[in-house]
Amino acid sequence: MSTPRSGNLATFGPNHDIEQRAYPDDRGQIDENLGGRATGLHIVPMRIASWNVNGLRACVRKGFSTWLEDSDADVVGVQEVRATEEQLPDSLRNPRGWHVSYAAAERKGYGGVALFSRLAPDEVETSLGAPVIDREGRVQLARFGDLLVVNVYFPNGSGPNRDHSRVPYKLDFYR
Repeated sequence: MSTPRSGNLATFGPNHDIEQRAYPDDRGQIDENLGGRATGLHIVPMRIASWNVNGLRACVRKGFSTWLEDSDADVVGVQEVRATEEQLPDSLRNPRGWHVSYAAAERKGYGGVALFSRLAPDEVETSLGAPVIDREGRVQLARFGDLLVVNVYFPNGSGPNRDHSRVPYKLDFYR
């Protein structure tokens, strides 16, 4: 079943009421006549995709932008971006019909996550409150109404010499 690119997106609001918000159409526009909300009960399933791209710039050269444009996904979380937002082509900083949030690692060419969504999230948090973890750009928490989408690049525990020296870091991250 494919997810339509236009229509309504339902989210559960306070007191478990169903709130409906206008969903971007193919041009990424929201119907202002609806005041940011749709009328009636019309629920459209949300398709969420996750992909460890192992370097977003390299992935772009292999067709990521075309895949994203043709995707039926409503939200796409990518991990191991390995670039800052400024290092990416404009087609990825401002893709037509998508809202984008990046959480880059402080160390160049390392880690980082990005979230592409057809509907602008209400908020995006990129910190777990632990600077040793936050500096690696591993987490995004995006809120769409009461729905929380979590995009995480989990550490594997392998150290620089393919040893297990980062296992303590990995265990701290999981806590």
